[in-house]
Amino acid sequence: MSAPRGLCVAALAALVAMSDSWKRQVQDKLNRAANALTARSFKQSNEPHLGLLLAEASDSFAVTLRAGHSYALIGVCDDDCSVLELELYGPGNTEVAAERATNVPIVRVTPPEDGRYRVKVNMGVCGMNPCWYGLAVVL
Repeated sequence: MSAPRGLCVAALAALVAMSDSWKRQVQDKLNRAANALTARSFKQSNEPHLGLLLAEASDSFAVTLRAGHSYALIGVCDDDCSVLELELYGPGNTEVAAERATNVPIVRVTPPEDGRYRVKVNMGVCGMNPCWYGLAVVL
């Protein structure tokens, strides 16, 4: 016997509300971390990247960086996450910088050349899958 339709809709609405709460938590943490750096003459260079990952899963996306500019990539995750890692790969797909085994990784880099760089986010430990994460690029 299946659950009544109203019950399924209510359960889905509850899951969406919980997800929004975790997403807001990550946005708040990311804003606090970025504001701490921007107070030190950095400024946010783009919109934050937000996503969901299971424990031990990863996500990659591209960012455009300019040679000679100093950047900081800041990662945060929700309260169920205890290890988040960031890796930055250059145009030749070689690792340029990384921060591992922390829950608020900050990768500082001054790219040697203009180009599209790949950021890889690794969710190390997530106590309650999936976990929200956020990444900001500040310069």
